[in-house]
Amino acid sequence: MKNSIIQILVMLLLPIASWSQQDSSYKMTYETYLRQVLDHHPRVYQADIVQENGAASVLKAKGGFDPKLEGSIQQKYFDDKQYYSTINAGLKVPTWFGLSAKAGYDKNQGVYLNQSDRMPESGLWYAGLELELGKGLIIDQRRAELKKAKLFQQSSELERQMLRNELVLEASEAYWDWMNAYFQKDIFEEAVANAKFRLEGVIATVIMGDRPAIDTVEASIQWQNRLFGYNQAILNLENAKEKLQLYLWVDGNVPLELNNASPILPSISNMMDLFQRTLLEKDSLLLNHPYLQINELKLKQNIVDFKLKREELKPELTLKYNALNAPVNNNPITNYSMANYTWGGTLSYPILSRKARGDVKLSKLKIEDAKLNNKQLSAKVNYSINVSENKLNTAINQLALFQQTEDSYRRLYFAERDLFNIGESSLFMINSREKSFLDAQIKRIDLITKALISGNELNYQLMIPVE
Repeated sequence: MKNSIIQILVMLLLPIASWSQQDSSYKMTYETYLRQVLDHHPRVYQADIVQENGAASVLKAKGGFDPKLEGSIQQKYFDDKQYYSTINAGLKVPTWFGLSAKAGYDKNQGVYLNQSDRMPESGLWYAGLELELGKGLIIDQRRAELKKAKLFQQSSELERQMLRNELVLEASEAYWDWMNAYFQKDIFEEAVANAKFRLEGVIATVIMGDRPAIDTVEASIQWQNRLFGYNQAILNLENAKEKLQLYLWVDGNVPLELNNASPILPSISNMMDLFQRTLLEKDSLLLNHPYLQINELKLKQNIVDFKLKREELKPELTLKYNALNAPVNNNPITNYSMANYTWGGTLSYPILSRKARGDVKLSKLKIEDAKLNNKQLSAKVNYSINVSENKLNTAINQLALFQQTEDSYRRLYFAERDLFNIGESSLFMINSREKSFLDAQIKRIDLITKALISGNELNYQLMIPVE
């Protein structure tokens, strides 16, 4: 019976030789990984598109101030007569302060031309101004759209920063989870090797008659438990690797694979010092927080709308003046006289102005709502930052405390192992000490990961710019 048990255990142990981890071909630091993400991930390109949308909006709004060439021709021929021919060509240049400059050329002729439209045979040159003195003097639709477009451009730049920060948060968490799974796999791999070594030692002592055969059963159970943990660690590592590869791209369209890459455990003290230095800049970062700035820019857009709506309460009063001159030898300035001109004006005003007054009221309420929303958002941002700060401080303190606990478990395990090797400890005790030490190592890696993720969450809540 003893020999049968030993033979079965030896056969079970044969596959263990194939489990040794192959050496990784290269180490991938967190900094290298993050640089790859920020340079090549598709969402980085999408964030750039958001910024380009802002620039395109400004370009579109500036189009409202583009000079415009105008021209028209109307002619009528009937019964071998030219009843009339009216030709007009000109250039209109709008300016910022409700003033437009115009210049052009008119030529009218025909048998039945309206008397007021008759002019010298060579036509007339004109140049003049068109001025809005009522509605549109302070602000009009074109100026409002340009102001709002410039505010939107600033907002799109901040939104780009927020999208990049969100990507860094997610990608960083994927890296730390991968690092966690990788080192847990290493811990279980070593535990499997130790359990195998102990089982082989127990088998050898049973063969020599120094231990009862039942000890091989307990040693085998421990080896199987370590193997179960190792297989689960391999599964966790593969899943973490798949998640990490979601963030590895080339030029935004070619996904990358990790292959034999392995992580490097960063200097925890350096990382924690960096996070603590970040907290010293908390007040200044909060003042320039993208969330708050974006909402402030939206408020400014609402104020522009309010000013435009308020402008609608004014009457429409437009004055036009054009200086005229008949060209001599195709020279439009020769014989110019200030006595030759046209002028005119238009005036209109809705008596009750109910639509305009309603729009002003709605716009004003929208501003009040935006101000209240900004106060709530500021409180939420402060809350999120404080929560992240508390999580980070707790994680740092727990890690510092547990490093001492892990060291105690290590000393107990090594001491028990020495006693076991000289025959003064039981298999039960060495397995118990080893399990406690194994759990302590895993918990330490979990705490390191938790601290690093908490630090990145704090960076995200503070919206530290990443480039």
